[in-house]
Amino acid sequence: MTSEAAKEIADKIDALEEQASQGSFVTHGRHDILTAAIGRPEHPGRVRAVGAGITIKQYFGSASRTSSIAPEYLQQLTQQIKDQLEDSITEKVTRRLMLSFSQMQSQGLALPPEPDVGPSAARVSTKESCVDPSGNDLDTGDSYKCGLYIEEYPSRLVALGRVYEGSTTIHNIPLLHDQVKVSVEEIRDVDAPIPVPTKEVKVVGQALNTFLAWPTHLVKRLSEQGAVRPAKPADRPDDEVDDPLYLMTLTIPQLFLKPLQVMWDATLFGLFNENFPLYIKHEDLSEIAHGGQCLSISVIQLWILHMTETSMRAGNIDVYGFLEPQSIQRSGQSQFESENYIKNWMQNSKRDVYLGAYLNGAHWQMVVILPKENVVIWFCSLHNKPDNYLKGIINSALKGLDDTQQSKSKTPARWIVVKCNRQKGSTECGYYVMHWMSTIILGNFQNNWEMYFTDPRPLEPERLKALRNQWAKYYLKVKNET
Repeated sequence: MTSEAAKEIADKIDALEEQASQGSFVTHGRHDILTAAIGRPEHPGRVRAVGAGITIKQYFGSASRTSSIAPEYLQQLTQQIKDQLEDSITEKVTRRLMLSFSQMQSQGLALPPEPDVGPSAARVSTKESCVDPSGNDLDTGDSYKCGLYIEEYPSRLVALGRVYEGSTTIHNIPLLHDQVKVSVEEIRDVDAPIPVPTKEVKVVGQALNTFLAWPTHLVKRLSEQGAVRPAKPADRPDDEVDDPLYLMTLTIPQLFLKPLQVMWDATLFGLFNENFPLYIKHEDLSEIAHGGQCLSISVIQLWILHMTETSMRAGNIDVYGFLEPQSIQRSGQSQFESENYIKNWMQNSKRDVYLGAYLNGAHWQMVVILPKENVVIWFCSLHNKPDNYLKGIINSALKGLDDTQQSKSKTPARWIVVKCNRQKGSTECGYYVMHWMSTIILGNFQNNWEMYFTDPRPLEPERLKALRNQWAKYYLKVKNET
């Protein structure tokens, strides 16, 4: 490094220290003053200036298990978190009461006086794709009654309905081979996300008396007796015990003391580095709890791990692969390293579809790569054009694939920009990537991308909250297993 370059970095350090003292520059994890001054983040698992063979643990030693945070402060922090959640808990209690009233009405039971406050009843669409409200369904046999589930641990019942196995289309769009046409007749969870959402229906609370496509493995037949049995009263009076976001926030003080190290198999994403860590910090939980902050790479990494397990349970793990987001970023590794990673991962795993979350500055975007078709699908919640840096890396990786396996790999890849959801805020881009990944995996989308992704409207607040709940629930599962 020349003396001029060293002086420039030293000047930047002085300026950043001054900004930090004034509160205009805030360090965050590895993004400290030195990293900002140099302009190149530290590579995960490495220590700057001591060589590539030395890990963080080898250089610094094991992290101390003690904390300098006073117990009184932790108690105060926990109380503040509880206070901030009171409004959301009250809202959820009201929503569940209204759901209970709906179920009582469907069973012919007398209703208590209608409360003055609370959400409106579930919307019933009047479009031609809806169930006839008179009750003249296409099939009335008991054998067609079904329970509708979503992917959780284990899968969770969110609605009761009817399955139409003979149908091959839904809303004039052909059903995929692992989907069936269903109608929703009774709602069990108004906030649960629809596995294959439509323009009109994003959460189960919007799906009453509508036709939907539903993943076959998440539809289970019920007898008529099982379908109409009264809902079981809640065993626990405290509604917050079922709220994943609430339970997640209670663990924030623990992560102040020590981040959670997630035990993951990095080879699932084409990485063969046993020292490639995944840590969840208290800042990550705060981002999910707040709901209005840009998501960190760690949050997206954990979501991708969740989507991988979801793909395994859905039986399409041989179809979908995921790119590890840190390994394709502009910072932290060279363009050659990113290109080589993508090429080797696709060459060795030979999946049909690869999904990659890409952090472009402070904005999350997504690519879907179809190497056998030499096609790349671009998703951006700001409707920006494909990033030239990432486009060059992917195009080069596709061209470098083995010609004996990919006869089209030497021709330029075809990029398709779909008409995807457009965010209306400035920080929710990470949730849009999470939504698209979930939609593709559960919908088993492999082609006709421009036909399926045609809705530019922003995601509903209910859908964004459902994604936060889903992330929190998976985090709690991982934490309990660690």
